[in-house]
Amino acid sequence: MKNSLFISLILTFLVSACNLKHVDTTRVASEMKKMELKRITPTQISAFANDWGLDIVNYLEKNNGSKVAIDTLQKGFLVKINKLNINSLDYTNVDPKEKEVYNAYTYALQNNQALEPNLQKLNGGEIQLFTAPSKSSKNEFWRIEFTKKEIIRRVSIKEIKKKVTIKKSEIFKV
Repeated sequence: MKNSLFISLILTFLVSACNLKHVDTTRVASEMKKMELKRITPTQISAFANDWGLDIVNYLEKNNGSKVAIDTLQKGFLVKINKLNINSLDYTNVDPKEKEVYNAYTYALQNNQALEPNLQKLNGGEIQLFTAPSKSSKNEFWRIEFTKKEIIRRVSIKEIKKKVTIKKSEIFKV
């Protein structure tokens, strides 16, 4: 009697301990794929940040920089997006390298020079800062902040292989 009671208690405990929830296998597979080991060079990280930065700015410009577009991209890419006005820049709590970029944009604007997209590494390369002029206003530019961790997590091995690195033989061609 005690044995059957003991076995029934164990079986009840085991059945109740087993959580028989439905597992979303596609989501799990996607998460596992993002976490696979990848070898990616700093140059490739910068190339992805630059390409994605250009794509994000193009999308924002097509959508007139709407709040919905910004929020969608920030959630989708896990980036920080701001549209800054050169005439009202706040230099408090700004990385020195970022301050140099702001000064370069200000100088170019004051001297009627073309403003170009720019990518800078901040915090020892942990942050990739992409800036690009706004097409809607010459006094404004986009500031997009990528984290190295998120770039690595988001990129696929196929994309890494597509990024062709320059061969030494191509550099020294005469």
